[in-house]
Amino acid sequence: MGNGKSHWEWDMSRQGLSWKAKLKYAIDQVIKVSEDFDDFLAKCKDFGVLVEYDPDHKIDLKFMLAEQKERNPRARLTRARTLGWFYETEQIKKRIAQYIGAMIYVPKARIRVITPKAEENKFIRDAIGEPHTAPRYSHPNIPIRAFMLSRIWSIELWQYRSIVI
Repeated sequence: MGNGKSHWEWDMSRQGLSWKAKLKYAIDQVIKVSEDFDDFLAKCKDFGVLVEYDPDHKIDLKFMLAEQKERNPRARLTRARTLGWFYETEQIKKRIAQYIGAMIYVPKARIRVITPKAEENKFIRDAIGEPHTAPRYSHPNIPIRAFMLSRIWSIELWQYRSIVI
């Protein structure tokens, strides 16, 4: 009647124990590393997925985990349509092409060419200073200290004047 999951299958999927979820995950991993559909079929065995592909039949693609076959020798292959439309032949081919396209790196921003270094500016060199050519007051705190001292002296003189008068 419907293509929904049974309660048992939903519960197993939620716990991460569902054979369908494991099979889908394994197929997804194979798709990510495949270069084309023929490569996908060849690499499935390396990832522990048994595949039966016959393009002449209506049901052209079937899957099974190798561990399922080990546990139950009479287990049968699962149709790709049972796993969902995302795992049918045409969709797998499109997904492989999509992953290949995503792996090709094309920089979106233009790369700027760094211009040769301009001639050294004497003013900037003197302002920044080098250890052996630095001016006497090149430290940034010295002008601030001088300013603060001048403020303190002016305050003290003002107070002294107000006391004297």
